[in-house]
Amino acid sequence: MFPNSTNIRISLFLLMLFMGLVLLGTSQIKTVYTPLVKKGFIDLSKSNLDQTPVSITGEWGIYWEKLLTESDTKSIPTAYTYFPNHWNNTIINGKSLPAKGFASHTVRVIVNSKLQPNLAIKLPDTYCSFQLIVNGKPLANAGVPGNSKATTKEQWLEQVVALPSVDTLDLILHIANFRHSKGGPYKPILIGNHQLLQSDKAAEDGFDLLLAGALLMGGLFFIGLFYFGKHDKVILFFSLFCIAYSYRIIGSDNYVLHSLFPHFPWIIGVHLEYLSLFISVIFFMFYTKYLFPEETNKWLLYTEATLAGLLCLTVIIFPPNVFTQLINPFLIVMFTVIGHAFYIYIRAYLNKKLGAKYALLSTGILLIIFLIINLKYFNIILY
Repeated sequence: MFPNSTNIRISLFLLMLFMGLVLLGTSQIKTVYTPLVKKGFIDLSKSNLDQTPVSITGEWGIYWEKLLTESDTKSIPTAYTYFPNHWNNTIINGKSLPAKGFASHTVRVIVNSKLQPNLAIKLPDTYCSFQLIVNGKPLANAGVPGNSKATTKEQWLEQVVALPSVDTLDLILHIANFRHSKGGPYKPILIGNHQLLQSDKAAEDGFDLLLAGALLMGGLFFIGLFYFGKHDKVILFFSLFCIAYSYRIIGSDNYVLHSLFPHFPWIIGVHLEYLSLFISVIFFMFYTKYLFPEETNKWLLYTEATLAGLLCLTVIIFPPNVFTQLINPFLIVMFTVIGHAFYIYIRAYLNKKLGAKYALLSTGILLIIFLIINLKYFNIILY
């Protein structure tokens, strides 16, 4: 075992990183989620968009299995459905839409271009490609949405783009998905001052890069400590956890890595995104095992590791439409691991093991963070 002071340093390092995760979830600007879109129309001419961005959520028109052109916009939509919402959770005529397919989502936005001359729109990623057309002209895209798997190119990319200086904005959002177990939009689109939205995105990206850099550098530092030190497995698994999760920070949610490298292959990115999530749980559990071996339930630990290992193997072998369905089984494994870690740290604290107090505190914060992430996943709380 390496010196107890190093135990404390690792626990404090973990604690500070998880606190950083909480900061990442805090938006730098206040977003107003009202008024809502009604039947494909929203009037924002009296909203103070220069100070407070507005989320364009509500009843967008949806044209299922149609990629609209300008001449098609006068046709009647398939339905008006809540936007954003996974296609899997969207019901039209009593039936849920499939995850795979293509559609056009439409909305008319009224603004005051004289009072709000520098407007922009913040576009999040969708499952799994989109193109935005404003007043008949293509404005932005992530990948290439098509009407088949062969004609669709997937990409996850968040971006802020300037809007034309006119009072009426007719938005057509083409979305296509043929490879993921979820389809359609799932994050709100924001409209507001260009500089404000750009600054907010830069702040979010900066937080992601800062935290991922801290994890990566911390992981490499402890790898060096393991290699040149006493080859203690606590250091090894902690460093592997840091390195694995550093990719998760920049390769998911805001997808900073994809913004920095727009041509980064989507298929590699989605495999790494899920693999980094699943394998980091294994590394964290074995770090805890070697940190407090006497308090660890060995049978439960190896059961958790086996299940997580099977999830990792599935990600490596199978295509995205298979392994992207594994989030629900993973949540069971994840909460079991967190509960087990809590049990270990509480026992270690009661046994007065040095560093157990900090480990218990950092695990508590971890549980809260993963709870928030899961509530977002199930659409219980807003993004």
